[in-house]
Amino acid sequence: MKKEQRQKIMLLILLGAGAIYAYATYLLLPEWGKIKAVQQSLGQRKGYYQQLQAYEGNRAGLQTEISQLNAKLKQASLSVPGRLDKPQMLVYLYTMAKGHGVKPQALKFEPIQAKGFYQEMALSLSCEGKPEDILRLIQDLKNGSEQRLVPQSLNLTQQQGVMRGELKFLAYALSPGT
Repeated sequence: MKKEQRQKIMLLILLGAGAIYAYATYLLLPEWGKIKAVQQSLGQRKGYYQQLQAYEGNRAGLQTEISQLNAKLKQASLSVPGRLDKPQMLVYLYTMAKGHGVKPQALKFEPIQAKGFYQEMALSLSCEGKPEDILRLIQDLKNGSEQRLVPQSLNLTQQQGVMRGELKFLAYALSPGT
């Protein structure tokens, strides 16, 4: 074979390898990924379809489950306030503090933030009193029936038998229209 023919053959092999590489990299592998994603989605949809078929066969059980879940939802919505009312919350916090022998110093409210089906508001209460009274107040605020407050941070300092506390809470309520 002549040198020119070898070079032509090598060039053709090199071009063929480049074409195969380009085909695999830019056409085959991206489409292969799409095919795998569609296959995975198909598997999920088949599972969902089977679940729907099971529900179709057990309509009475499904209706019972729906009524039980609606009852649970209604019960849960009764324990969550319908709205965040700052004046009402102020009276509630000061009444709870006074009832526990704690002297409230200041109460600061953050803006209300909408988080989908519920609202959230941060608040901080500065107070002072006996250590056991402040700890009992925190416990009662956390488990209160009128307002549910979630403790975020507690900064407690004690000097000469008097404890000062900076208590930060989150208050929750259902969004309007929920």
